[in-house]
Amino acid sequence: MIYWITGQPGHGKTTIATALVAQLKRGGHSPFHIDGDDLRELTNNSDYSVEGRIANIRKAQNIAKYLQSKGEAVIVSVVSPYKIIREELKSECEVAEVYVHTSEERGREANHVDNYESPSRDFIDLDTGELSVDECVSVILNEKPMPSKELKTLDKRKTLAVDFDGVIQPNPAPRFSSSDNQIRHAPVKAGQNNDEICEQFSLNRSYFS
Repeated sequence: MIYWITGQPGHGKTTIATALVAQLKRGGHSPFHIDGDDLRELTNNSDYSVEGRIANIRKAQNIAKYLQSKGEAVIVSVVSPYKIIREELKSECEVAEVYVHTSEERGREANHVDNYESPSRDFIDLDTGELSVDECVSVILNEKPMPSKELKTLDKRKTLAVDFDGVIQPNPAPRFSSSDNQIRHAPVKAGQNNDEICEQFSLNRSYFS
């Protein structure tokens, strides 16, 4: 699952992403957090033109898609103002688009993107001026929950198969019963038939010492 948190600067993307990471960890997951500002610093991208923003978004998407393909939980917090690019990702992967917004002034209005395009379909709407951080996380996980790690482990156990000498056995492997049609004697102990084997094949008993 990719949780893609979008919205204007200062509206709570990184704060909610950090809280969501903590909540998923409490549920047994090890989520990855990709933050837009951190990604820009790592890739030396200080270009805030349309082209620069798209380059940053594409990098975030490529990393998120790779991690999701490995079965990881991914949380992305980036302005990503262009709806068509977000919709493109949603058509390719399992994505929970989370739109954070507020009418409150928080001091970062100068950094707002003039051409930001809010989502119009299949998204989680969070007014961070009305909801607390914990409430936002609860809304996200109620609408788009991650399967618990324990359930995923149990599902794997149900389908596990073991190869014994080329024969695929379900897990757990069948055991002999105590009915008359099955073997009931005790299993052979190591070395139990060594004398008989030596006599039959004219072997020196010291080979087995």
